[in-house]
Formats: sequence, C-alpha cells, structure tokens
Amino acid sequence: MSPISFSGMASGLDTESIISSMMAVEGNGKVRLQLRQAAAQARQDGWNEVKGKLSALQTAAVALRSAATWGETQTVESSDTTKITARQIAGAAPGGVRLEVGQLARAPQRTYAFTPQAGTSQLTIGSTTVDLTAGATLDDAVAAINASADAGVYAVNVGGQLVLSGKTTGAAATITASGAGLVEDTGKAKAGLDAQFTVDGVPGTASSNVVTTAVPGVELTLKAVTAGEVTVTAGAPAPNTAAITEKLKAFVDAYNATVDTVRGKLTEKRVPDASTSADARKGALFGDPALQGILSNLRGQIGAVVSGNPEATDALADLGITTGDATGSATFSADAVAGKLKLDTTKLAATLAADPTAVRRLLGGGGVDGFAQRFEGALTPATQVGGTIEGAATAAGSEVTRLKDAMSRLDSRLASREELLRKQFAALETALSRSKSQQSNLLGALGQA
Repeated sequence: MSPISFSGMASGLDTESIISSMMAVEGNGKVRLQLRQAAAQARQDGWNEVKGKLSALQTAAVALRSAATWGETQTVESSDTTKITARQIAGAAPGGVRLEVGQLARAPQRTYAFTPQAGTSQLTIGSTTVDLTAGATLDDAVAAINASADAGVYAVNVGGQLVLSGKTTGAAATITASGAGLVEDTGKAKAGLDAQFTVDGVPGTASSNVVTTAVPGVELTLKAVTAGEVTVTAGAPAPNTAAITEKLKAFVDAYNATVDTVRGKLTEKRVPDASTSADARKGALFGDPALQGILSNLRGQIGAVVSGNPEATDALADLGITTGDATGSATFSADAVAGKLKLDTTKLAATLAADPTAVRRLLGGGGVDGFAQRFEGALTPATQVGGTIEGAATAAGSEVTRLKDAMSRLDSRLASREELLRKQFAALETALSRSKSQQSNLLGALGQA
C-alpha cells in the first residue's frame, strides 16, 4: 500500500510533482536501456530468421541429390481403359502384352424371404450371430446385419426380400444364412466367380478383379469382358522428370525466399535517434559484414561450374536456372537485380530428355560430388551448431540478457532513490511545520507580554 502523502502542507510546494519530475529525469537512463535492448533483440531475431531460411534452403539442396528424387519410373498404359486399367507397382519389363478378359470376378449373393417373429430371434450369417428384437421387420433385420462388422455381407431389402451380397469376390467365397422366419429363394442364388483372362494367349484366373500376378510389376484392374485384345504397354525405366522438376522448383523458391530475407535485413536502415522500441528495432542488421558474406557466398555457388560434366551440363544455367531476366538491351527486372532465380521448365525438360545422366551428376545424384553437395558444404559454416549465425545470435541474446539485468538493477536504484526523496521531503515538511509552530508560539508570547 502506498504511504499517505500530505504534499506541501507546510512548505506550500507540490512535492509530488517535484519528485515525479526528478524521477523522470533519472529514469531517462532506463529508456535508453530499453531502446538498446529492443535493438539487440531485433539482431537476435533477425539472425534466427536468416538461419531458418538457410536451413530450409539447405534441405531443398539435399533433395536435389536424394535417391527418392532420382528413382527411376515407368509409364504403364492400357489401350482401352474402359476394359482394363493398369498401373506400375514395381519394375516391369518394357514392352507390351496382349490381354483378354472372359469373365469378371463376382461376389456370391443369396436371396431370402423374411417373416417377422413375435418374440426375440436370431439370424446366423456364416459364423456370426445377429440378434433381432421382438417383431423386428425386414428393414430392422437389414440394419442389424449391416451393423455387424463380422457378418461379411451387405444386406438390402429388395422387393420385400432380404438380399445378402458377399464382401469378397471369387469362386471360393460363400454365403450361408439361417434363422427363424428365414427361407432362401434358391432360384435367385448367385455363386461367387473368379476372374478369367488370358495374357499373350496364356489363361489365368484370379479371385479379384484387381490382379497383380498376371503381368509382373503391373497392377491390372479388370472392368469389363473384352471382345478382343487389349494391349498393356510398359515404357522403359527413366528418371522421374516431374519429381526432378518439382525439387528444382522448391530449391529456386527456397533460394529466392532466402535472398528476399537477407537483402531485406541488409538494406533496412536504422532510425537515427530512435525514441520507440519499434524504431529501435529497425536496421538491426543493416550492412552487416557477416550477412553480406553469406549472401555473396550463396550467389557464388549458384554460378559455379561443376567439373567432370560435359560443358553443356556443368552449371545450373544449363538446366534453365538463371538470374538473367533482360527485358531490353540494358534493362533487367527487379528480381534479376536482386539476384533471384527463375526456372525455365522448357529448357530443363529438354536437357533431361537429352542427357538425364549428366543432369544427375550435375546435381549430385548417385553419390557423386555435384552441385548439391557443394552448396550444402558452403552453407554449413553459417548454419552449423556454433557456426557464424549461432555465434551472432548468441552474442545478441547475451546483450539482451545483460541489458535486462542492467534495467533490473536500475529499477532497484530508482526505487531506492524515490524512497529517499520522499523521506527527505517529508523531513523538510516536518521541520517547516515545527518552525511555523514555534514561530506562532513565539509571536503569541510576545503579544501577551
């Protein structure tokens, strides 16, 4: 609780205003510390933001050489997708096979007359028991069967009859059902069937219409009986150009995002004589030499030549990755001036088609020392534990802590100083009050004399 103050009762002075003014002057040091702390925090935040961008860029570079990016893929096509579709599930022998479908696989089906029972009853579907309440209708029975996950059938009311369809296709699949009030209409029974087909004239069967054993490495989906041959063709294994293109796009995007962030830090100017925390945070890394070195290193790596490759594929520019963006004889876009990259996917596709092996070596796929490995190595001194960025961020963080401690000590001194001032002014008021009282008593005594 704040002490009760009788400001200036004896002296006539506004001691509260005087103390506040004096403390405001002495508190200017804290404001300066707060502004310095805001600037230091901005430096730490800035370095951490740069590290995040560089780490994402490093990850994108790693992807350029990963086995997943350079895994070979094949095209698998059907000449009639209304009858048969095909997709690759493993390495398939390049070339075509002739297929004919004589019969599709089918699940068994049974139809029953159903009579509601007065009391509770049970139906047995295969080895599963389904309980029915007293007076259960056909629709109630259908709902109860479908609610049983173990029944292995779908139930439906068709024209007042209970129709059970198996969930599994094939000649080996069966349906059995029994229970009070249940009588099978045997004339509507349908047995399960296997799919029947030929592959290059050799007959085959399968319990499902999705067949993985007919053509090694290919999954066939049989959709209809064929009137003639359907050809399924597997292409020659080749690099997955779509995956490679996407990884290069991701790298270009990560690089440009990094350049935007770094340039933004380097070019944001400080605010002279900043008086707010927001202004003090501006320009925290303006012209920072270490940050300029990182940006120069990035740009140098982009234009570097990877030795060991043919001259036509020994640099990123040969893949369509460039910073040049001339719109006239001497005019360049803002992105080009900033050193940001663009990807010419048409040129990339042509280079991949002409010599995919050279592109793989250039990017560092297959374990060779290519662009990705060199780029990662160039970033490591900045991004590694104890590296350039961590050192700079740690130094800024230490300054933030030091300034915070300094402000805490200053707060303690200011509190002590304010307390002392209040005591001094209180003593002054007491002394003046006593003096006035003595003066009054003296004047009174003199008047009576």
